[in-house]
Amino acid sequence: MYDRVVQRHQLPILVVDDEDRGITRLLAQAGYPTSRASNGEDVQAALRRLPAALLLLDRDLDGCDLGRQFKRTPAAADVLVVLISARDLPPEASADSADEYIARPISDRELLARIDACARILELTRSLRQHVAELQAADDRGRAQFDAAVAARKHTQSKLARTSELLERTGTLAKVGGWEVNLETMKLTWTRETFRIAEIEGSEEPPLEDGINLFAPEARPTIAAAVQAAIDTGTPYDLELPIITAKGRHGWVQTQGWAEVKDGRSVRLFGTFQDITTRKQNEAALAAAVAWQQAVMEHAGRPIVATSPDGTILTFNRAAEQLLGYRADEMIGVATPAVFHDHDQIAERARSLSNELGEPITPGFDVFIARPRRNLPEEQEWIYVRKDGRRIPVSLAITALRDASGTINGYMGIARDLSFEEQARQSQKLESLGRLAGGVAHDFNNMVGVILGHIEFLLDDPGLAPPLRDELITIQDAAQRSATLTRQLLAFARKQPIAPRVLELNTTIPLMLSLLQRLIGEDASVVWQPGPALWPVWMDPSQMDQILTNLCVNARDAIRGVGTITITTENRHLDPQIAHPDAPVGEYVCIAVADTGHGMDSATLAQIFEPFFTTKAIGEGTGLGLAMVNGTVRQNHGYITVTSEVTRGTTFEIFLPRHRGAASTEHVRPIASAASGHATILVVEDEPGLLRLATRILVATGYVVLSAPGPEEAIRAAKAHVGAIDLLLTDVIMPVMNGHELARTLQASMPTLRCVFMSGYTADVIEREGVKEVGAFVQKPFLKEDLLTAVRLTLAGR
Repeated sequence: MYDRVVQRHQLPILVVDDEDRGITRLLAQAGYPTSRASNGEDVQAALRRLPAALLLLDRDLDGCDLGRQFKRTPAAADVLVVLISARDLPPEASADSADEYIARPISDRELLARIDACARILELTRSLRQHVAELQAADDRGRAQFDAAVAARKHTQSKLARTSELLERTGTLAKVGGWEVNLETMKLTWTRETFRIAEIEGSEEPPLEDGINLFAPEARPTIAAAVQAAIDTGTPYDLELPIITAKGRHGWVQTQGWAEVKDGRSVRLFGTFQDITTRKQNEAALAAAVAWQQAVMEHAGRPIVATSPDGTILTFNRAAEQLLGYRADEMIGVATPAVFHDHDQIAERARSLSNELGEPITPGFDVFIARPRRNLPEEQEWIYVRKDGRRIPVSLAITALRDASGTINGYMGIARDLSFEEQARQSQKLESLGRLAGGVAHDFNNMVGVILGHIEFLLDDPGLAPPLRDELITIQDAAQRSATLTRQLLAFARKQPIAPRVLELNTTIPLMLSLLQRLIGEDASVVWQPGPALWPVWMDPSQMDQILTNLCVNARDAIRGVGTITITTENRHLDPQIAHPDAPVGEYVCIAVADTGHGMDSATLAQIFEPFFTTKAIGEGTGLGLAMVNGTVRQNHGYITVTSEVTRGTTFEIFLPRHRGAASTEHVRPIASAASGHATILVVEDEPGLLRLATRILVATGYVVLSAPGPEEAIRAAKAHVGAIDLLLTDVIMPVMNGHELARTLQASMPTLRCVFMSGYTADVIEREGVKEVGAFVQKPFLKEDLLTAVRLTLAGR
């Protein structure tokens, strides 16, 4: 066995590399006398200063040519040439350019082991060369020295055996096995390391089938084709292939093969066999980690955009697609994220940063990275411009991505959509105003109801003088407008009781056109452009009337002189790229109202849906019209967008979800007024004026009426009454007991008692009290016919 450690200080090494990769230092620390040349011209000078026993060439520095040129010089006889590279060994890199080949990546430990092995081979080669020379000299001296020559020959054979052992140990250390196939005898030879990799016991020549069956089934066609090409044409190969060992372990090897050609035909095939299972596992783990990071970024809830150092977009995740309306394949490779930012804001930010940092900052990508590049925190509010032109406020945090040395490899921006926060603030405003409206509505509706009821009685007097009738009609009109204002408040707060049904807008909207034209006057004209095969929607028809009325009145006020208001309808399908944050992906009916008015600037656009915001003079508008429109659309699970430009008009687009069903053709049949009623009715109302009004209406129609100002009085009146009570007409919200509880109390002793409830409170209060489940409902303020219709239908069991 040859166990002597190489004396490293006796084997100088010359490293030829244009970059200091740490190899020179590694070899010097290991005890080798080491020098370095940066190019081919310095090699000869370096060798004169320190003759090298081993020449380590960088393949990337034309190492093949340097090796080939050097091996043609006399000095090459005593020098071992080793080629090291991260690239595949080219076909021309054969024995005429290098004695050994080392592939990167390789750890320092493995590299040093390979160099040690080469050094040992060089030492043995020199020793062998020396002894061969001695044997040749001994032969020349004749028979007298025959015994000495024989002894020297035996000594040489011993050294060859030791060399073989050394090569075997070197292969084990480097985990590189060797193999050889004699193409004339078809015998396969393996080194011990190859047996170890294959997990086969023994060191005899294995069957050729073992060499083939070592590769996984899916890899066998590849290795077979490479071997055949090497035999037929002498083409070397270098492959990474999966294997299955004799013990069933799955792994990977890098196998290289060359053919020895004599007289134009291949006689021997030989090569290396290196276990790379650990490297492959590490590569797979790294790939999995990268895939995991990409998946996390892709499914992150916030928009993420990553760029190269120069600003080229590299990552554009799904949330960014949804926020901005661009697809990732449209944005990746774009020169700078400034493409979807407000350019005026970028210019203003550049001026601000220039003052802050004391150096000029160019409008563009530098605006985003000026602070992160200097290790300063960067989080600003920006305006993003979607692909469809809609502007979105965001908070953008930008981070510089640095490697271990601190070099910037790119930048990452994470955005937060501030429009949701703004929507939350608006929702809080709506909720607050809703509570206010709900509190005011009850008392206000009671008072308006009394006014309207008594005016109706006065107007029914046939002897009423015309001037007085006109004044009463004026009062009635003002009261009705007051009631409408209350309904607008409730609709704005999404509290107004509604009766939705299936609507075909191409049928219902034309019914309003003549009214809308009268509202806007003669200077502006209404143009109706219905879309084909329009889908139905589910909503209260009166709500659509209110929406179109408010939008057209606003459009009229925006038109100075003669103009046009265009109403269009069409079907729209919203996909993830253009979906609105307030509405899910799906099918919608779009109603657009466009005018040729003076338009609005961005500051006005940002506030138009705020309650009580108006650009009109005092007395000309309440500021509730567009807020009511917005509230009504949201109440019907839709959303509204607006585009406008000064002097170029305004377009409102309302998106309502498609209803899966046919349009309703049913209409409420009118109830013929009867000369008198034939029933006893208990009326309960805590507002005295409204109690008197309701009693008067019912008595005038012929009903027997029992009046009570509260629940306790109603219970006493019912007990004292002799005979049946047919119907209870009661307010919902009252002291001591609400209308629902009163109805249940009375029905315990009068099971056939029917109920009609009335209230000026908002829909949420009415639903909470559950009155609609046990009786009819009349919303205050009501007209006389509204009340009588509800009473007649309930008494008739409808």
